[in-house]
Order: sequence, then C-alpha cells, then structure tokens
Amino acid sequence: MRISFSSYHKYPGSLHGVAAHSVHDNIVKGLCELGHEVWYHLKEQPQVTLPDGAIYSKERRDNADIYHINDGSLEEESDKGIPWVRALHSDIRLNGFTLDIAHENWIYVSKTLADLYGSDRYVLNGVDPKDFVYSETKDDYLFFIVGGLQRAEMKGLEMALEVADKSGIELKIAGSSQDQSELDKFQSFCEKRNVTFLGPVFGQEKADLFAGAMALLFPSKYNEACPLVISESLMSGTPVIASTNGAIPELLNDKIGFVCNDISDYMTALDSIGTIEPNECRTYAMEHFHYLKMAKGYAAQYEYELAHRN
Repeated sequence: MRISFSSYHKYPGSLHGVAAHSVHDNIVKGLCELGHEVWYHLKEQPQVTLPDGAIYSKERRDNADIYHINDGSLEEESDKGIPWVRALHSDIRLNGFTLDIAHENWIYVSKTLADLYGSDRYVLNGVDPKDFVYSETKDDYLFFIVGGLQRAEMKGLEMALEVADKSGIELKIAGSSQDQSELDKFQSFCEKRNVTFLGPVFGQEKADLFAGAMALLFPSKYNEACPLVISESLMSGTPVIASTNGAIPELLNDKIGFVCNDISDYMTALDSIGTIEPNECRTYAMEHFHYLKMAKGYAAQYEYELAHRN
C-alpha cells in the first residue's frame, strides 16, 4: 500500500512530542518494515534519519491509497476522495468534545476506548523493544513517570506518594515542564515529601529507570485509553501496579501486575510484587505491545477501509 501518514510533530516524537507521537513514529517504522510505501507528513523536515523506507512529505499525497490522519481538527474529513482513517488516543469528552462527532473510520487504541464509542475497531499501542533494557535484577525503588507535570495529579501523584510513605520504599518521579519555575516548585515539593525528583528523562536514562524499578506505580485517576508507560515498563521486565481506571484492567493480568482500588490494594500488591517474574512481563509485552504487531493491526485496518470505502 501507499500510505500518506500525517502527524504534525517534530521528529522523533520520543524527544519532542507527547506519547502519541512516539506511537506514530513506531507505526511508520513498522509499516515500512512490512513493505509498505509510507510518506510521513510532519511539522518540519526531520534533522535525523526517518525509518528505512519512510519518505518525508510536506503535505498529504494525492496519489496515496489511503490517508492515516493524526493532525488537524477532529471534525476534519478528507476532501480528496481518498479513503482515510484516524487514530484516537483518548476520551475526547475530556477535551470538550461529544462522542457524536466520531466517524466509522476512527480507530481506537484499546477495546475499552472503542467500546465507549460503540466501535469494534482498535489497535493497541506498541513500542520498540530496542528502546528499552530488559533486566531481571531490580533495585529497591518504585517508579512514577508523567509526560507533563501539569498532569501529575490526574496520573495519581498523591496515591503514589501515599504508597511510598506507607511502604518506606524509595519513590523516583520523572516528569517534564516547559516552565522552569514549575520544575523548581515540584523539586521543592518532592524534597519536602522525601521523594526523588529526576526531572525529564529520555533515551538510555529512561530505559535504565524502567529496567531497575521493582515496579511502575501508575495509580491514574484518568480514563486511560492505552497508556504507553505500561507497555514500556513490561518491555523492561518490570511489573505494573496501577488503578482500575479506563483500559488498565484490559492491559494487565495477575502474572504481570496488579490493578488496585484503594491504598489497601496497593499495599497488598507491594507485598506480592516478588511473585511477578520479569520474563513474564517481557514475554507479554513482546506478544501484545510490539510495534510490528501494532503496524500489522493498522495495515489490516487500512485494508478493511479500502475494501469498504472504495
């Protein structure tokens, strides 16, 4: 297939974007490895090499077989007569939209999210195992990571702090902000709570933190769609202790982690964390969250769209 894939971010998303942008980069990489021709419409000409087979494009290509749209307004439709799909990474009601704007050709990132929209079209987010370090040796700390510090509360910061307080286990927190004063305030806050604030982490540092943690703490209050941190942690051989919100129960089972309702559940999970085998986490991630599996899922969705919209 000839695929015109648009994601209006600075490449690579792992350094310059939000989690969804990293997902888009990995979809493109996987599609190219599967032998598809992919034009990648990005914010600007990449300064680093795109995945082998991907071609930078300043706009959507008129000679594509299908558009995969990840930029522009949610109300936008393709006006060039070319079949198109859009991936949805969140509950749009949280951004002030109503569910009735959804199209039949939207693809969701979990069954839980698809069910919300009355759809059966979904592909789980995937990661590249080469970006992570698998380790069976764990250090005595819990890891809490959030893309932007402004979302830390919604991602369950207070519960994470309470778990650390009650357990006496070191909590390492990673998060970023464009506002230096916000970073400074959060640093001071963490020092008062006796937890370690690492600031923004990327690349090898991030991989090492996931690999070394005894568990990822993810007590999110958000209606989670398919949080990338879960797949990143499991790919590192690190179990996940998380809330029951959104798609989290869909993504975890008792061989790789725990879903919790209250502080008592979190403490019980910590007591049982030694029963989780790192190789179980890694095997599960390779089977369910590998970027090539994700790319195959989207290629199948493109084929479906071509068969039903042409």
